[in-house]
Amino acid sequence: MSEFIRALGFSVSIIAPIFALILLGWWFRRRDEMPPSLVTGLNLLLFRYALPALLFFSVLNNEVEISTQWRAIAAGYIAVLLLYFGASWWGKRHIVRSADRSVFIQGVFRGNLIIVGLALATAVYGNDGAGIGAVVGGSIAFLLNILAVLCLLQDDDARPSLRQWGGRFLRNPLMVAITLALIVKGIGIHLPEVVLRFGDYFTRMTLPLALLCTGATFDLRGVLGADKLAWLASIGRMIISPLLFVGIGLLLGVRGQDLGILFLMGAAPAATAGYVMAKAMGGNDVMAANIIAITTAGALLLLAPTMAVLHMLGWM
Repeated sequence: MSEFIRALGFSVSIIAPIFALILLGWWFRRRDEMPPSLVTGLNLLLFRYALPALLFFSVLNNEVEISTQWRAIAAGYIAVLLLYFGASWWGKRHIVRSADRSVFIQGVFRGNLIIVGLALATAVYGNDGAGIGAVVGGSIAFLLNILAVLCLLQDDDARPSLRQWGGRFLRNPLMVAITLALIVKGIGIHLPEVVLRFGDYFTRMTLPLALLCTGATFDLRGVLGADKLAWLASIGRMIISPLLFVGIGLLLGVRGQDLGILFLMGAAPAATAGYVMAKAMGGNDVMAANIIAITTAGALLLLAPTMAVLHMLGWM
């Protein structure tokens, strides 16, 4: 028991600063010091410039290669596909409205890997965590973005066209940044020191600012007033997802630090981009917001004890 308490204290010390920034963003929003217009503008800057820069320089400046992380990436892909098809199968049998069904499915399989997942990996494992997290999380994000657009474009009778989701995917700044980083690294281009120094300065602000914005969009009423579907999707995100990520990772031989990062990616709360996409593409945006609220609050409660257990088992 004492070993678990020590491991729990260690886990809390790691994740507390991350969730403190989220709570601080929520507090700023409550005090109208981060009004919706400011949060919208900051999120736009983060999505278009800051987060792509973070991924680009994290991949570029780290010795981690996709080829060395293929087991973790494959485990993530298999887990995401199982979540997607499992939620789709359940949704088609139990959810009548396609606007509800698409948001339910997205809430189950799409986690906030690039913000919360990467922040957790960096906090737990330092620069190595940032590099591996960027490679693994960014690679999985390719699949997440494809499935998210497919999911939200679906209706009861029609399939989305290749042009509809292909254009949106190819224009995604996060995907462009990862692809460019892999090309630059693969060719062996050495960027000037002044560019690398700028990248270091610019990316240092990214995760703290992104976490503040995540907190500013958090609405406690989404937890208290959520309906059954939102709670079911949140259970899939908070419990089934990390179990699948870790279980498949173990089956594929992922161990140690890589398995820990895989767990953190699987345990990340629902992506805030899910609300934006649901609102823009006719999904149930209220349910999407509720899922984000529930899984963010749930991560605050569940991550530390789960990390403590994994640490005791020697899996993190």
